[in-house]
Amino acid sequence: MSGTGCALWVLIILAFPILGAFVWLSWGQDPFRRRIGAPTGHPPVPAPERPRR
Repeated sequence: MSGTGCALWVLIILAFPILGAFVWLSWGQDPFRRRIGAPTGHPPVPAPERPRR
């Protein structure tokens, strides 16, 4: 096997654990909630009550 082919196989084999670690770390995070500043793991803030007439 040539050096280029061997390097290609090494990159392919190393890509799986790197991508797996990225998915594992990002699993369950809510990017929209993090974007608006609410910490993850907390329920959303309830809506304010309507004024009574």
